[in-house]
Amino acid sequence: MKSQYYAETVSQYHAPMGKSVGSNINLKNKKSDEMEEKMENIVSHVVFTLKNSRYYYQRIERINPKGYVAASFPYLNDNEEDNIIAELCNVAVELNLELIAFNFCGDHVHCIVCSKSEYLSKMMLLWKGKTAYNYNRRNILSSNDPSGKSKSDYSEAFWAKSFYRKVITNEAELCNAINYIVNNRKKHGIKPLSTKSLQLIQNSTKPFKKM
Repeated sequence: MKSQYYAETVSQYHAPMGKSVGSNINLKNKKSDEMEEKMENIVSHVVFTLKNSRYYYQRIERINPKGYVAASFPYLNDNEEDNIIAELCNVAVELNLELIAFNFCGDHVHCIVCSKSEYLSKMMLLWKGKTAYNYNRRNILSSNDPSGKSKSDYSEAFWAKSFYRKVITNEAELCNAINYIVNNRKKHGIKPLSTKSLQLIQNSTKPFKKM
């Protein structure tokens, strides 16, 4: 039976998952429906960052390679933040990605994903790749001088290649992860998300029914 805390916390960031807007991407293995049924959904806390973010360079600093120069870290604010959240939410719905919780914090994403373990890496690749393409395309087309830009520019690297994943095994871990994600902006001293972004997150997430 779910705790009252879980129900109250999730309800703040939940609305029924919208119908897929139509993706022609089929992630199913057509060899055997039986094998598909045997695969279990895994709930994971996933984190990924912007390319060249401070987290990326923290790893480089530990290695301290010759000629290392501290970076100017990318960070999204205001309209940029609203735009990437819109792309992340819209593509998640398009891919029918089952998100239980989600938050964006300037240079990294926290989310809880329910997915068959075999598909998670491919799903993350699709989610990150398509949001990067859409975001870059939006910025290029809205710039004052989009001339000379080609479709290859839309695919410019935006996210770091890797992502962090922690499998959630029980309800207590799920409650803790949701609470951490919901309060992550406050932890980093970032102002609350806009009403527009909060509504998008609510529309693209749904509670996990059984743990």
